[in-house]
Amino acid sequence: MFIVKLSRGSWDDAHEVDLFVTENEKLAKAYVKKFNQKLKKWKKYFRQFDDKTGFLKEEYWETMTTRYWRIIDTNHCFYKEIKVK
Repeated sequence: MFIVKLSRGSWDDAHEVDLFVTENEKLAKAYVKKFNQKLKKWKKYFRQFDDKTGFLKEEYWETMTTRYWRIIDTNHCFYKEIKVK
């Protein structure tokens, strides 16, 4: 069995989020690849709203704070094999 996860945050707030479990490694690989490709595109899109320090510009705080930080804080998606006891 394989568990698909995503990594979020950094340093002291870093954590992993479990997305789903499957017996199909091919499905897990395909999901991870597609997720990471889309994440790269979304990060590039949202970086246009950064200020020079790498934070969301104040003019966008009311309209996109939650979406912006969810994308920017997500590091990558991955999977690993698990065993059921």
